[in-house]
Order: sequence, then C-alpha cells, then structure tokens
Amino acid sequence: MNFSVASLLSVASGAVLGALLRYGIDVLSVHFWATRFPWATMVVNLSGCFAAGVLLALLNRASLAANTRLFWMTGFL
Repeated sequence: MNFSVASLLSVASGAVLGALLRYGIDVLSVHFWATRFPWATMVVNLSGCFAAGVLLALLNRASLAANTRLFWMTGFL
C-alpha cells in the first residue's frame, strides 16, 4: 500500500474517533466501577480484540477501499 494524503487522513480521523470512544469508556467505568482495578483498560482491550476479529472477517469479504480498512483497523481500533 502506498502512502497518500487520503490514507493519512483515514488513519487520523479513525484515531480521533477511537480515542474519544476510549476516553468515554474510561469515564463511564470510573463512574460505575470506582475501584483500583483498571476496568476501562480491560473492557477496551477485550471489546477491541473482538471487534477487530469481526471487522477483519467482514472487510475481507467486502470489496471496500483500502482507506476504509485503514480507518477502521489502524485508526479506530
């Protein structure tokens, strides 16, 4: 895959949305589970692994653009 501005923007926009979602999960986990155990990290890692597996299977079947894969797999997750 070649570097392009479109691929850079795909990864960057996915990373911004993913970071906001991870932050929201962290805030919610502190609100619901006010313990010393890092619940947010566990929830994000487990759900991210599951989502990566499902998305990879779906993206391999669909004929989507490379930038779409970059957005979801590299940026968002």
